[in-house]
Amino acid sequence: MRYRTPSYMDKFHCIADKCKDSCCIGWEIDIDEKTKAYYDSVDTPFAERLKKDIKDGCFVLDEKERCPFLNDKNLCDIYINLGKEHLCQICSDHPRYYEWFGELKEGGIGLSCEEAARVILSNDFSLKETEIEEEEDLPDYDMEVFAALEKARDMILEKLNETGEKKVPLEFLLSWMLKYGKVLQLKLDEYSAEMEEIQEKVISELPEDAQIFGETNSEAAFGENPSEESPFGADAKTHDDGIIEEDDLAQFLMNGRVRSTLMAYFQTLEPMSNSWIPFLEMCDQVNRMHISDTKWLDEINSEKYEIYFRRLASYFIYRYFMKAVFDLDAAGKIKFAVLSTYMIWLLARCTIELTGQCDFEDLALLAKNYSKEIEYSEENLEKLM
Repeated sequence: MRYRTPSYMDKFHCIADKCKDSCCIGWEIDIDEKTKAYYDSVDTPFAERLKKDIKDGCFVLDEKERCPFLNDKNLCDIYINLGKEHLCQICSDHPRYYEWFGELKEGGIGLSCEEAARVILSNDFSLKETEIEEEEDLPDYDMEVFAALEKARDMILEKLNETGEKKVPLEFLLSWMLKYGKVLQLKLDEYSAEMEEIQEKVISELPEDAQIFGETNSEAAFGENPSEESPFGADAKTHDDGIIEEDDLAQFLMNGRVRSTLMAYFQTLEPMSNSWIPFLEMCDQVNRMHISDTKWLDEINSEKYEIYFRRLASYFIYRYFMKAVFDLDAAGKIKFAVLSTYMIWLLARCTIELTGQCDFEDLALLAKNYSKEIEYSEENLEKLM
């Protein structure tokens, strides 16, 4: 099968004890059955620790929420005593993520890891593919919808990563993405309704004994080979006219009261760390001081920062957009990408006001914290998606 990842993925390596925010602290880790069976079979002196510090298939965190196998040098005792190959699946994979679409597997590195954030921010976005061994238990999806969404994502990523004269200012591009998402969603909704109508018609015409096997799938309804023509229609590919004239998001960015409302909403979400809400409160206070200043964001709207926000937007689009093939919510995926890019953008401006700077390391830490609070909380992700 094909395996697609960002080109920068191979540049990521865990920095272990050098990490300022270890993923071995504050996270409840479920141990997969295969690894748990191996831990149960260990008969060395280390087995006593495995029995004592693993309960109900999870590592028992200490009073400081540290993994019991994270030693005082911030290194993993399981890695040291049993080897890298015997880490549980979650510990081995993190911060990598994967998604399966039939014969295609997509992967990447998650922004919630500080070293992954550095890699994401410091590298231009592009994709590469390799061939890997076939994997089983792959989810079903509509091939026509997938093909159309893939083309749409390719176009969005291309625009986010354009250079030279073709490059559009990011605030206008994010605004266009929201409009394009609306067009896509309308087409998706029309296609979904049409598909349901066709399926109901096919089912109604089946002999009664055939219906006991359930509804027909899209292959039966549409044929074995998906059409090359996008089910969204040609207009979904060409709705980039007037991209520079449409500046709703630029106006939104200048509206201090809207920014404050957004800050307030984020403070209602479930926090993952004790420092997150106080940080948002400080940022909100800074924003309120500049609520009528339409030039306040100019410092963060420079070429110096824009390349980083383009890479962040590319990350969010790549990671989440194709999930729409399963729930048909393309607009929601684009809105989340735009909102996340904008919030990190806004928090970076507040950081400059609070500390006097927001350099590359500051921005990587900020993006990591946002990701940890939002992407790795199912409840928060569901509210914002």
